[in-house]
Amino acid sequence: MKFLIEGLLLVGIILGVFFYIDSNLEKTIDIKDLIKISENREKTEYSARVNGEEEIIEFDIKKDSEIILITGNNIEKNEESNEVKLHINRPNKNVILVINTQQRATWNILPTENTKVDLVIYSGKHNKIISKEPLVKYQTKLDLPLSIETNKFLTVLSYLNKLTNIEKISHFYAKNTVPSELLISTIQENKKLSINYLKGKKIDKNVEFRLITKSNKLMNFDLYGPLDIDNKLESIESNIVASPNGKKLYKIIKNGLKVIDLELKTKRDYPVPAVRKIHRASGIAYDSISDMIYLANKTGKFYVFDAVNNQWKSIRKYIDDYDINSLAYDKKSNLYVSATWKKEGLIFFDQKGNFIKEDNLSKKLRGLNYHFNKGDDIPKLMVFPNGEDLAIVLVHKFVHKIWYYNTKTKEAVLTYNYYSS
Repeated sequence: MKFLIEGLLLVGIILGVFFYIDSNLEKTIDIKDLIKISENREKTEYSARVNGEEEIIEFDIKKDSEIILITGNNIEKNEESNEVKLHINRPNKNVILVINTQQRATWNILPTENTKVDLVIYSGKHNKIISKEPLVKYQTKLDLPLSIETNKFLTVLSYLNKLTNIEKISHFYAKNTVPSELLISTIQENKKLSINYLKGKKIDKNVEFRLITKSNKLMNFDLYGPLDIDNKLESIESNIVASPNGKKLYKIIKNGLKVIDLELKTKRDYPVPAVRKIHRASGIAYDSISDMIYLANKTGKFYVFDAVNNQWKSIRKYIDDYDINSLAYDKKSNLYVSATWKKEGLIFFDQKGNFIKEDNLSKKLRGLNYHFNKGDDIPKLMVFPNGEDLAIVLVHKFVHKIWYYNTKTKEAVLTYNYYSS
């Protein structure tokens, strides 16, 4: 009997040790080569290869899962380690965690009993994910911003939508310094966390126009983006204009214009007489009625070029105190239109420089403020007028957004957004 009792005690101790070890083992599964294999109204099914092994696993993500995004630059100093204990308390919810910090950190994922973490998406460069609960982790190269109203955030939102088929982020936590222990138990109601907030709308209007690429090719656009969608990331040249027939291009250079004949494949520079440099050139437009080219600088000085005789006609001071960003000519109204940052709007004037009117666009161009982040270049806001109907195009290397604007109703509608197209 004594031996039996001692034997049972030994077995109990061994089982207890194994249970203790098992309960404290790190149970995350690191995957790569994530592939969607099927989907229905409730979930999306995936297959993936376990990192470093030949094993293939399958798992699913619920369409109503909550995406919780956590980002920061630094980790709160901890005497023991750089570990962040992340408590997720979302009872009876499926959760996707998206995590990144600039400082190296080990994230210990601690969901409550009825919280199911389906997937952890993280940047492997600075972050390590551990958990005693079984979960799948997926390493990527996401650069998470500290602000919602940035292009980086739109890029992340678009990426997550394509990966998970979920249209919004449920909770956005962003701090310069992330605490060593963090509890997420509530979600946010913020329309800006949805990809639909800046999704282009279809309207019963259209405006067609051309843009010129860095390689001097003409690209056709309308309110809903490039007509050739395969070229939507094509780099756009903003300080250039084409002749109405598209056979010649007129490009602003340091001290004048470069005329590019696309048929003859020739280029010729036309410097402005007695001008060493056109200071802060900001816009160019072709007047198709008079065949004059108007070149504007940021402070409102205009250089007029005769496109028939290839000679400079005059230099005039037109606009004061408007900070010109771009220039366009409208054949229907025979007026010039300029976008301006200083007044956040459009100004209209004739060939003699007579001021016609100003339209205030403050807070009308949805998503415009996403492009004024510290350290970023100021984007170009190009205008393509067609009477009362205008296409307003935001170019920052490529076309990011297009708005329709009506000069009578003073209403603007976002019709194209690269990040949610």
